[in-house]
Amino acid sequence: MYNLPTISADYTTTTLDITPNKVLTVVGAKAQVIHEMDDGSVAVVSESDTSAYQVQLQWDVLTEAEHAIIMDYWHNPLKANGMKRTFKWLHPITLVVYVVRFLTDLSSTHNTHEYKDISTITLAVEGISV
Repeated sequence: MYNLPTISADYTTTTLDITPNKVLTVVGAKAQVIHEMDDGSVAVVSESDTSAYQVQLQWDVLTEAEHAIIMDYWHNPLKANGMKRTFKWLHPITLVVYVVRFLTDLSSTHNTHEYKDISTITLAVEGISV
């Protein structure tokens, strides 16, 4: 992920560092609007030069403790508080600590084989942690 600012998270006491079973995608986008003209040409209007990134994660098998940590990040008003607050997340491949926020609701499954999973969740990457 490129050209991200160095910022502080709202919640800084701990870093979410549970390695997902799948880092599904990293989507990069810019705030731009494409206008197609009658002659087939296009004009692009950039609202910002800043890039925005989203990371989709999935945990297929979690221990009870790992599941509790992720659930606590989501539900605890002093941590992420759903999508409201930013927190630190350790990228499992690059080992860079990013400041992120949840962008989607949290869906959890309790399986009969004594493990839990968390379906795909999307994080908005807002910067690199100081």
